[in-house]
Amino acid sequence: MGYGFALDDYGVGYSSIYRVNHIMLSVIKIDKSMLDEISSNNGRKILEYTIRMMQSIGKQLVAEGAETEYEVGILENMGCDYIQGFYFSRPLPEDEFIRYIKEQNGSGVRVTGQA
Repeated sequence: MGYGFALDDYGVGYSSIYRVNHIMLSVIKIDKSMLDEISSNNGRKILEYTIRMMQSIGKQLVAEGAETEYEVGILENMGCDYIQGFYFSRPLPEDEFIRYIKEQNGSGVRVTGQA
């Protein structure tokens, strides 16, 4: 019918692998807490393998909380589908958001947000 469901805050709370496997989800939004752990070897591996695993079962990934060029670069290198965070913009009122999108059109910046 042209619609899909997304799971927010994957990696914390009730957003478990069980839910990913048993609910028809098309998008998985990785919680910022997973990105906060990229400075540790284990944290980086968990994030990387989470992205690979989810994509291997046909899910699109949104990583939330990217605040630096370094974080964006890591997520791009890991093949994350979408990246969201203050690196791109702080939350904006609707009119400013529309202006921002028009300014970014064609720049290659991927913008995602919650409805």
